Amino acid sequence: MTSLDWEDLEAADRIAKLSDEVMLTTKEAALFLRVSVRSMERMRSATYAGTGPDYHQAAMPGMRGLNQSVRYRLGDLRAWLAENRLGSTLEAAIRKGQV
Repeated sequence: MTSLDWEDLEAADRIAKLSDEVMLTTKEAALFLRVSVRSMERMRSATYAGTGPDYHQAAMPGMRGLNQSVRYRLGDLRAWLAENRLGSTLEAAIRKGQV
């Protein structure tokens, strides 16, 4: 049995109490959604385009690599959660194209 990470739960709860307009880092967004930072990065990649929440990227023209700041608006994370709520395993299978 896996134990709960109480620090992460408390951090997610503190984030959830913030305004929709607050901008979160990738790590903070991952804590709120209870996924890994790597999952957040994966959802931004071209391979998984359109599967993750909207994000903002502050980059100067011509910038490349890891020096581009990414932020998530808390309201966008909440909207993404609502859009991806499922009512049954059948609904999940249909959404994945398995049925």
